[in-house]
Amino acid sequence: MTRKFFLDFKRLCRYFSLFFSRTEVDSTTPDGGNILIIEVEYGGLGDNLFYSHIPRLAKKSGRYDSVYFSNISPFRNQKHKEMIWGMNPYVDGYFNGFGDTYRRRLERNKLLDKQFVSDKNINILDKIMIAFDLDDGEKFHSPELYYAPKKNALYENVTIFDPNFITPLYDTSIIYSQIEKYFKSHNINIDMQFIPRNKLFGLANCSEFVADRSFEEFCDIIFSCKEIYCFASGTAVLAEALGRKANVFYVASMDPVFLYSKKHNYIQLN
Repeated sequence: MTRKFFLDFKRLCRYFSLFFSRTEVDSTTPDGGNILIIEVEYGGLGDNLFYSHIPRLAKKSGRYDSVYFSNISPFRNQKHKEMIWGMNPYVDGYFNGFGDTYRRRLERNKLLDKQFVSDKNINILDKIMIAFDLDDGEKFHSPELYYAPKKNALYENVTIFDPNFITPLYDTSIIYSQIEKYFKSHNINIDMQFIPRNKLFGLANCSEFVADRSFEEFCDIIFSCKEIYCFASGTAVLAEALGRKANVFYVASMDPVFLYSKKHNYIQLN
């Protein structure tokens, strides 16, 4: 089974599930004018933030009268959907139907050539923008989030590590020991870490944990802390959307497309 077939099959399953369940009550029917419907094929926080600049560019280009987000898009956390798309002033609503995905736009515009995919002069947000025919001439776009984070004085002088990730790119049996060695060799003191999820371990030598109770609070903590260390995951993308520089760990086998930011400090592990 090819990756393309798998994605198309999953997409069709989500469509029929949505059609028969009728659970989405926040859907409107686009009507009139030039309409863009955005669909994201992956449900991660970072995956959606990579598209977050598209509604603004679509409206400001003058090419689209309205922008909708497709409810067919998968989500690991519905709160992410609410804050990334529901709070975006350039999004007119949700739509219970298919939309445009990055992959399908590439195919339609015949942009699957190696020069475009491997171009180091643009990042993944630029590539999505170009695939959607919305090139504003700028390069290395940043993700956008319209939630206004609140400063929390408890974390202003605190260096935090987020040990969590979803994509299975890291060997958990050795990755945290490598990170602890990095912190020790660079005289970096980690004051707190977020609570490890999904059977992850975190740092053995850090006993202070951050217990964020909501996604809003998670944003506030990242916005407020002195330094944030994390993996090349949704946390890193979110940090930039909040105007923060992150220290981002990655492995050499990672696709460089995810090392997209000129603001972050990227740290390669062995």
